[in-house]
Amino acid sequence: MLALLERDSFVRSARELHSTANRITNTIVALPTPLSSNSSQAEIAQLELSRRMAKDALDASPYAELRKLACSVRNGGVMISGRVSTYYLKQIAQATVKRVTLDRSIENQVEVNSHRAPSAQRWTR
Repeated sequence: MLALLERDSFVRSARELHSTANRITNTIVALPTPLSSNSSQAEIAQLELSRRMAKDALDASPYAELRKLACSVRNGGVMISGRVSTYYLKQIAQATVKRVTLDRSIENQVEVNSHRAPSAQRWTR
């Protein structure tokens, strides 16, 4: 029951972030760009906005490991980096960032720790 409440809270937070991102993006797109040289500045501003939204989404995650991940801008997209304990959390991190970065590409450089606790290792006969 608690897990469902946490998930619902996370989904609500992600939707609020997405809504805020749309408002900010619409404001940025509506700004006049009198010179063509400003278009590169607008692109840089949008990339930085995508990076911030990605990091905010990870920080709002109910998973503590995702809150420790870093986001940066690389090759016109958002790069996620850091370490998590499972491939599941790596996928969750990518899905979380994808929801808020709109049409940006995502480079998932999150590493999965290969060290397992003794109780998690398989028994062999």
